Amino acid sequence: MGDLRRGAIKLAQDLSLLLPPQAAKLLTSNGKELLSLIAQSIEMMEYSLGEEILAYTPSKCTDASDWVGVVCAGRIRLLVSDGHKEITSELLAVDQGFGGDRALVNNAFAYRAVASSATVRVAKIPLAVMVSVFRQNEPLRNYWLEQAQVRERAIFFRTLTGLRSHPSR
Repeated sequence: MGDLRRGAIKLAQDLSLLLPPQAAKLLTSNGKELLSLIAQSIEMMEYSLGEEILAYTPSKCTDASDWVGVVCAGRIRLLVSDGHKEITSELLAVDQGFGGDRALVNNAFAYRAVASSATVRVAKIPLAVMVSVFRQNEPLRNYWLEQAQVRERAIFFRTLTGLRSHPSR
């Protein structure tokens, strides 16, 4: 039992070093099996200003290709089409997540995530892993759901209402 506990503590510490505070707190509150699954599947990626991070089209996503991301450093601009051009719907900062909306929200909107800082670091986790984690970690699922709902509302207001002509920030 002591080895199992030490292993879980080590995994939690490793994830805490990789992730920003809120994400680390929520992800490391899982049991050893889920911690191990997350630690084995997480991928740290680095992007430069203007580089596309994700082209999220829910209808074209499969469980194998879909993933969720947590901003670990820098900022990410979420771009959506208003029918004529791409506009910013949201600017994500450290500790905010994106991707995998279709697992939480019906009829999720499509968007692109683009690096908006000189350097952006993202923790990528396969959606299939996160869905397993969501089933066993209600606070994490609620946190991710809230972010997806805010994102979906922002996209709706920026693309389908008269607010599209107003700046996002």
